[in-house]
Amino acid sequence: MTRALVRWTIGGTKARALSAQALDLLDVSIGFGKLVMERAFSSVDFLVCHNNLTLSILTDLKRIAKKHEVEFMDVSTQLPRNLINHDVKNSWWKYAPPRIDLDAFEMMMDNDVVLWRLPRTLRKAWENNAMVALTDAAGRYYGDYSALLDRIDPGLKLNAGLVGLPPGLEVDLSKMEAMPLTDFFHTEQGFTAMNFVQFNGPKLLIPLSEIQQLMVNRIAPDILMTDYAGGHFCGCSYGHFDYWERSYSEPLKRLLKKEELF
Repeated sequence: MTRALVRWTIGGTKARALSAQALDLLDVSIGFGKLVMERAFSSVDFLVCHNNLTLSILTDLKRIAKKHEVEFMDVSTQLPRNLINHDVKNSWWKYAPPRIDLDAFEMMMDNDVVLWRLPRTLRKAWENNAMVALTDAAGRYYGDYSALLDRIDPGLKLNAGLVGLPPGLEVDLSKMEAMPLTDFFHTEQGFTAMNFVQFNGPKLLIPLSEIQQLMVNRIAPDILMTDYAGGHFCGCSYGHFDYWERSYSEPLKRLLKKEELF
């Protein structure tokens, strides 16, 4: 089976500071991520890509990385100049750099995505060298690619909180250098969706029945942990919402501690 690289992204912005939930989410996401991936596959590497962090948050990140024995890398300069924007929430950082290991199945995870089991669709993508992403429960948010994607694939509801790239699939950010962006944040998801649509190989979306989007569909923690393989806790990293710390953090930490014993 193809070896894999799992990478997380976390970064700061002037528009809104990272909340304490962001590091808590990352800590739990890495803890589960290592357990799940190492149990499922024989060759997996892990990396945290960070950008524009304050000294105090970087210190906390180093502690988390040491705790879980994962590498971390500053990618603050590894985007085209027009995509390095510190003033607004910037999801383009997941592509800094676009690929780290072109020979691996490379999975990019936002720090607010937690997998406590391996989703069936993700395993299928890994085994078949397919491109894979999440399903968006909220609808279609593609920024400056919206009109084009409405014509090409009007039914696609892709969420880029988790993106898996098969070996050999390059991501070309150069096309964005000359493109004026009117919706900076959502255009990254549109860019990802365009790559998905244009990819000629196998491609899959992980359904909401496997990874639920909790900002849209609030599900009781016990049901979530039993019936689903993971959750996307949108809006918690920058403190727009506090449902992670109110409802899900402690139950998932208890589950992680239990899983670590076996």
